Amino acid sequence: MKQQALYPMLVLGLMTALAAGLLALPLKLPLGALYWDLYFAMDGAYRVSLGQVPHVDFFVPSGALPYYLLAIAQQAFPGAQPLLAAQYATVLITLPLMVLVVLDAAGRSRALALWLTIPFALLTLLPFNAISFYPAPGVDGVGLYNRQSGLVLYVLLAAMFAMSDGWRRTIVVTIALAALFFLKINAFAPAVVLVAYGMVAGLVSFRSGLAALAGTAFLAVLIGLPTGMLGPYLSDIAAMASHNAGQLGGRLFTLLSVKFDVILPVALLVLALLAMDWRACLPYLRLLFIGSLPERAHALRHLLTRDGVMLGVALIMAIVIENQNTGSQEFAFLWPLLLAILLRMPQRLPPGSRGRNVVMILFAAATLPTAVNILHMAARTAAVAPGFVGLDRPELKGLNQVIMRGQYRDHALAAQKHYPRARATYEEFARAAQQPSTILYSEIEYQTFYLLDQADAMAAIRQREQARGRAFESVYTLGILDPMPYLLGKTPIRGVTISLDIGRGFPAARRDRLVSAARAAEVLLLPRCPVTPYILDVEAIFAPVLAERRREPLNDCWDIALKP
Repeated sequence: MKQQALYPMLVLGLMTALAAGLLALPLKLPLGALYWDLYFAMDGAYRVSLGQVPHVDFFVPSGALPYYLLAIAQQAFPGAQPLLAAQYATVLITLPLMVLVVLDAAGRSRALALWLTIPFALLTLLPFNAISFYPAPGVDGVGLYNRQSGLVLYVLLAAMFAMSDGWRRTIVVTIALAALFFLKINAFAPAVVLVAYGMVAGLVSFRSGLAALAGTAFLAVLIGLPTGMLGPYLSDIAAMASHNAGQLGGRLFTLLSVKFDVILPVALLVLALLAMDWRACLPYLRLLFIGSLPERAHALRHLLTRDGVMLGVALIMAIVIENQNTGSQEFAFLWPLLLAILLRMPQRLPPGSRGRNVVMILFAAATLPTAVNILHMAARTAAVAPGFVGLDRPELKGLNQVIMRGQYRDHALAAQKHYPRARATYEEFARAAQQPSTILYSEIEYQTFYLLDQADAMAAIRQREQARGRAFESVYTLGILDPMPYLLGKTPIRGVTISLDIGRGFPAARRDRLVSAARAAEVLLLPRCPVTPYILDVEAIFAPVLAERRREPLNDCWDIALKP
């Protein structure tokens, strides 16, 4: 078995060495669409490094694990590019589990172990999504949490469909479920359903399955109770579920349309596999309705372990997961199951047969779009990056570790002069509930402007502090993001959110608490370039606090609201 595991372990070793080498370098990566989603993670990591606890001291739209992982990675590699640090920090969870998977799977099939590790290594190393939110190349800050949960799901399915039942698989399933619980609850719940399905189908023994579920609950309590996180986390989950319940249908149709290139061939593959088995399944279907209780249980297990049924259940669960995760490496975590089915194909269908040709075509159609899209994005970005330019704003710390096309930086510099002069125009647009552009936040030139605008606000705050003879104790931005405490080295106020996404990411039930918490900040910052419907909505939410303060211009693009 050691010899069979040699090449898969070599792949994992090379992946780890490459990740560590890249983190050790002060790299700058091409700025991508919606890159600012990374700043949520950076804000959270900064807070936990100061001792604040997610869900207790600040609201987050996901679990707490990503912030602790990023804080650990930044402590180990202080100069690391922050997006790479956030992406590669997941290895702290997934790599040990994948080693156990490989050691077990290699004992039965070297091909199985090797072809589990190669996609896993690529998905880990490449911070690119299968969906492009903007036509220009760049690394993807959006979908970071989704990629992290996708990697853990990949390991979980590898354990279920590539490992033999035993203590190793119980450990992998337990830790994977616990990690998903503290990553994204909408990935954790379907994962539990998959494990329960495996227990009913006999893929996972009841003893191992119950041990894994009990171990997951134990880890959740062990981590959540001492930190005081568990109760508030569950409360936040309930609030988020209630807030987003009405959006599930619309998002489902969005997912089906966006990922039609994967969902359709996987669904057709399910039908093809079921068609291959229907004659063999007829006796068991008969027993399921007329047999004795033991016969029915045996028939049910036989039917649930058919390749078409397993893939169909996994596809349904994947759709449930991705319905809230749109914008990552969607459905890539189905590969361990697809691979296990593929390796069984020679025993089921002879080479060259019509049925095998159809199945192989569907396998290719189901897997190639995601792989090709991710590799294409990575290759395209690497090809054009040498001609990109940087911001040269070292005061932005990790936010400065990006590059972009010169024309995007020039556009952002011009926008710094344009937005203040045209404020009345954008306010008119905002009052009509219109953005300056329907894809404003995806535009790389806007993401570049956002960083330059933050640097200008920092300079203005420091000038104000020098003029008054003392530093402000605390600063809070009334916007989607609040990187200012991290950038200025100030202690963030407690009780607020690191993701003020009014539409999805912040439940209405928490708004009164947020408004009350904002009163603790000595300085409230209000972005004004450009004025958008979102900015007007946020100002309306915080109107009671703003009415208590003296509001005045900080610079051409920011207002400041000071305590009286």
